[in-house]
Amino acid sequence: MYSFNIYKKPTGEIKAVKKGWSLNACFFGPIWAFMKGLYGLGAVILLPYLWVPFRYYALSQYSYEFHQTPALLTYLWAVLAIWLGVKGNRLWENGLKKKGYEFMGTVNAVTPESAIALFSKR
Repeated sequence: MYSFNIYKKPTGEIKAVKKGWSLNACFFGPIWAFMKGLYGLGAVILLPYLWVPFRYYALSQYSYEFHQTPALLTYLWAVLAIWLGVKGNRLWENGLKKKGYEFMGTVNAVTPESAIALFSKR
């Protein structure tokens, strides 16, 4: 069982956000952000994934020092992924609040869909 924070928009739309670690945000960072409507965050996360490999491959043929960067990039991407896993759900909650959703309470359930169903029965 997981704890889900329930957010409701005045139009009646309900979202359930899991408390704690976000596995999807960790592994699918930019895609996850775009799917959750966090377009600014998704663009910011996507830039290092696109720019750094381009820079590495474009400049590696001219300088030996660029051959050492993949290990550093791996560590940086791992730190970014862990940060997203830890903070992802809170970032999504803040995005929902900015879109007009109100916090309605916390529900214990197995899936977000079952959390919304349990909340709706109340």
